[in-house]
Amino acid sequence: MESTVSPLGRGVEEVSERGMYGYARAEDGAHIAYEVVGEGPLALAWQFDFFGCLDLIWEGPYWRAWFEGLAGFSRLILHDRRGTGMSSRDVAIPNLETRVSDLVAVLDAVGIGDPVVLAGQFEAGAPNVVFAGAHPDRVRSLVWLGPMARSTWAPDYPWGARPEYFEAERRSLEVWGTSEYGQRFIEDQAIGGLRLDSSLAGFVSKASRATCAPDVARALSDVWYQTDVRGALPAVRAPTLLIDSPAEREEAEYIASLMPDALVEESDPLPPGAAHLELVRAAGGTRGSPVEDDRRATPRHRSSSPPLMARRGE
Repeated sequence: MESTVSPLGRGVEEVSERGMYGYARAEDGAHIAYEVVGEGPLALAWQFDFFGCLDLIWEGPYWRAWFEGLAGFSRLILHDRRGTGMSSRDVAIPNLETRVSDLVAVLDAVGIGDPVVLAGQFEAGAPNVVFAGAHPDRVRSLVWLGPMARSTWAPDYPWGARPEYFEAERRSLEVWGTSEYGQRFIEDQAIGGLRLDSSLAGFVSKASRATCAPDVARALSDVWYQTDVRGALPAVRAPTLLIDSPAEREEAEYIASLMPDALVEESDPLPPGAAHLELVRAAGGTRGSPVEDDRRATPRHRSSSPPLMARRGE
């Protein structure tokens, strides 16, 4: 395979079959692996949720089509969070602030000067929220699929994961990386209300091994259990698109009520597909945008009543 140094950033490897790989150096010297795919006019940084390994994620039944779709209209920027995948492993588990500084390092290494679209699903939206509040000049817009501002149930946030979900996940983490784990994961998601095809079990087991060791998986879960970004939402000044299914709309509307410029769009249940892709494309402004037309014509919804529904956990 022929490789050269890319003008996009020092040390980026040109990979002919898909994109460009490289390593950004974080403030503490950790190496953050990244990949850039596509040549569109828009820079779009996608955060991984739980699993993450740049070399493997493209094998996922859903993810290859999803990332190819995003790269069709953007310069798609992916990275493995520290402690996982191809990034430095012998490091402390990152909190949200560390994930923000690591993404800054990635964008700097790639040479991204213009504001970017920050996108992700579920838990991956949390570091994007913190990033957008801390670096408003670097964010064009925020796109959050399946938004969840807090991970766990609370009296004032009844969509969070319930104790039975945590108990099931803890049992599953005991077999992390084994062939049994994939099926356990799918069963756990069903408890939280997310239905996944059983054919994904083999890939999930493989992805768990490529992501991290069992002790790191448990530590990442602990960070997820503690996540609550409601206090950071008012600081996000960038236009924000929250995409959720009709069944989950009330939570999305509650989150939008805490943000200065947020719009809720209904779409198919996750995992993401063609309908979600068109909404992300529109949010980036790369074509005539029904999202932008709606933003001008219709005031954003502001919830005046407390949330009532229970919510999935992943």
